[in-house]
Amino acid sequence: MLPITQGTPPPKSEATITIHTHRPLLKFNPHKVLGCGIDECDTASILKLFSRHNVHEFRKTGLRSFTYRLYTELNVQAWHWNPVGTWSDPGRQQGYFTGSAKPGAFITSSGCFALPRRGDTFDQGDNKSYSRLDDGNNTTFWKSDPYLGTRFTGQPDSAHPQWIIADLGAPHPINAISIRWLAPYARRFKVQYWTGTTPFDHPNHGTWATFSRGSFTQMMGGVQMLRVATNTHMVRYIRLLMTGSSHTSALASTDPRDRQGYAIAEVGIGMLDATGHFQDAVHHLASTKQTAFYVSSTDPWHTKSDFLPGWDQPGLDLCFHSGLTKGEASLVPVAMVYSTPQDAVAELSYLEARGDKLAGVELGEEPDGQEIDPEDYGALYIQWAKAIRKRFPHLPIGGPVLSSIDAQAPDAVKGVTDWLPRFVEYLRRSHALKLLDFVSTEHYPFNGGIVSAQTATQEPAQMARLFQLVHQAGVPTQLPVYITETNMSAGTANTSGLMGARWVADAIGAFLSYGNAGHFYFYEFDPFGLGPAAPLVWGSYCPFTVSKDHQINQPTGQFWALQMITHDWLSAAGEPHTTVATTVKTDSTSATAGVSAYAVVKPGGSIGLLLINHSATSAMPVEVEAPRGFHHCILYALDSSTFQWVNSGAKSYASVDIPPKPVTLSMQATTEYTMQAGSVAVMQFTR
Repeated sequence: MLPITQGTPPPKSEATITIHTHRPLLKFNPHKVLGCGIDECDTASILKLFSRHNVHEFRKTGLRSFTYRLYTELNVQAWHWNPVGTWSDPGRQQGYFTGSAKPGAFITSSGCFALPRRGDTFDQGDNKSYSRLDDGNNTTFWKSDPYLGTRFTGQPDSAHPQWIIADLGAPHPINAISIRWLAPYARRFKVQYWTGTTPFDHPNHGTWATFSRGSFTQMMGGVQMLRVATNTHMVRYIRLLMTGSSHTSALASTDPRDRQGYAIAEVGIGMLDATGHFQDAVHHLASTKQTAFYVSSTDPWHTKSDFLPGWDQPGLDLCFHSGLTKGEASLVPVAMVYSTPQDAVAELSYLEARGDKLAGVELGEEPDGQEIDPEDYGALYIQWAKAIRKRFPHLPIGGPVLSSIDAQAPDAVKGVTDWLPRFVEYLRRSHALKLLDFVSTEHYPFNGGIVSAQTATQEPAQMARLFQLVHQAGVPTQLPVYITETNMSAGTANTSGLMGARWVADAIGAFLSYGNAGHFYFYEFDPFGLGPAAPLVWGSYCPFTVSKDHQINQPTGQFWALQMITHDWLSAAGEPHTTVATTVKTDSTSATAGVSAYAVVKPGGSIGLLLINHSATSAMPVEVEAPRGFHHCILYALDSSTFQWVNSGAKSYASVDIPPKPVTLSMQATTEYTMQAGSVAVMQFTR
C-alpha cells in the first residue's frame, strides 16, 4: 500500500472495489459523446476568445465535439445566424427573417435583434428590453406567436390558450381590467387571479380562479373597460387567458401570420368605483421598472432597425472551423421560440453545404425558463421537426432543452405541473413521438454559489434522479438522454479547486453508467475567467484561469480531471468503449464521505478505473480486486501533491499545478492504494 502523505490524518476506514466485467452498462465512443459548450459573447471579444492559443490549450482537455448554446432565446431576441438573408417584407426590411442557406462570406459573428412585439418585462438573459403591454405607449404592442394559432397547429385556438400574467408586486384591491386591443383580438377570454403564493415558483400551491364576472365571449375588440367582479379581491397575480382569436389584421396583409394569435397595446388592472373612476395598479413605464408582465409567447416579427450591437452569438463558421472539434460531429440548435421553421431548415442546409458534421439538432433553448407551456412548445416542436425531417430525414432531432429536468409549468393541466411529462404526453397525443430522437436537458445540480464538499458528494444521486425523472415522464426507453450544458451550478460556484475536479469526474462517470446515456457537454469553452461565488471564493465555467485579454492562462482542477478522464481513464482512440458495473464496500466505521468508482473496458481489452475520494479531510485506503487475467496496473492521481488552489478573489490561482505522473502499482489478488483526501485517481489495468 502506498504511504499516506505526511500530515494526513490516519485513515479510519477502507474501501473494497470490485469490477464486474460481465455486467456491461453502456457502449459509447468518447470522441462523440464528450464535448464542450459554446455560448454568446460580446462582439469585440469573439476573435480573442477563439484565438489559436485558446483553441490549442482547450483541445488538451480531450473534449472533441461541441454544442452551441442559443442565448438569444433567453434574451427574447431573434437570432440571425447568417447576417445575409431575406425578409418576409423585403421592401421595408421587416417581418420574418430567413438566413441564406447559400455559403458566402465566412461568418465570424451572428447578430441579435430585439423583438418590438415583446410581452415580457424580464427575461432569462440580460434584461435589455421590457414589456409593450404596459410601456405607456399606445402605438406599441404585444402579439402572441402566430405559429400557435389554428392555421399552423391544425387545432382550435382553445387547444393553445395564450395568456398574459401581471405581477402587481403585492396584493391590490382588484375588480376591473382595461384592455386596448389591436388586431387580431380575443373574442373569448377569461380574467383570473392566483390563489396561492406565486404561480412560477410554487405552481402546485394554488390555482387560477376566474373572477365572478371574468368570463367573456363574442367580444369585438377595441378599447375595453371591464368590471370582472362585483366585489374587490385582494390579489397580486392576474391572468388574462385568451381562447378564441378574431383572426383579423390591422392592415391589409397577404401574410397569414398577421391574422393569428392576439395583439394588445396596453393593459390596466385595478379598481373601478361606482362613479366610473378607474384606479390603475399597473405602473406604465418603458423600462424594467414597469409592473412585471409575463406572457405565454411572443411574435418573432422584427425589423432591420431592431439590431442590437455589442452582444453576439459566435458565428457558426468560426465555431466549426476553429479546430475545437478535430472533425467530430457536433450538436447545434435552431431558433424556435422566436423564429420560423423556414429559417431552421435554411440554417441546417447552410451547415450541410459547408460540409460541417452534425450529431443532431436541438429545437429552441430553455423554454421552461421562459414560462412557456409544454403543450405550446410541443406544437412548435412538431412544426419545426416535420420541416427539418422532410429535408434531413436522418438527422437526430430532440429537445426540449430544459434548464432543469424537474421544471414546472406556471399552471396545472389535469393536476400536472411537471413540464417534461406534459410535453411527452402532448407528442404522444398528437401521434408525434416518432419526431423525438433524444431528450435534452441542462444539469446544474447545486445552484446557489458556494458548494460544500459534502453537497458535491450527492452528484451520483442527482444523476440517478435525472434519469429516473426522464423515465417517469414517459420517454420511450430507447431514446438517449443528452446533457447539453452542465457544471456544478448555474451561478458561478467554487469549481476551480479539487472539489470541482471531483464533481466533474463523478458527473461523467455517473452519466456513462446509464444504458440510455447519449451526449455529455461540459460548460463551457468560452474562456471568460473567474467570477464570484462569494467573497474570496471565485470559480469559472471554463476549466482555466484567463487573462484580461481573454487568453487562457493556467489550468484549474476541472481541466486536470477532464484530461485524466479523456486520456487515462478512456482511450485516446475514437473507438467503442464499454462501461461496466462496480461495487464499493466500505467498512461501517467510515468517517469519510466515501468513494465513487467507475470502470470502463477500453479498445484492446484494457480496463480503466476512475476513483473519487469525496472526503476533503481524510485519506482512504482502497483495495481493488484484480480483474482476472490482468497483471499490470498504472496509477494517475490528481491530489494536493499535483494541484493546490488558492482562493484570493479575482486573483485566485493554483500554487501547485503539474500533470499527474504515472506510478506503477504491484498487483496480487488485489491492488492496494491509499487515496489522498479529496483526490481523483485513475487505475489502468492491462494484461
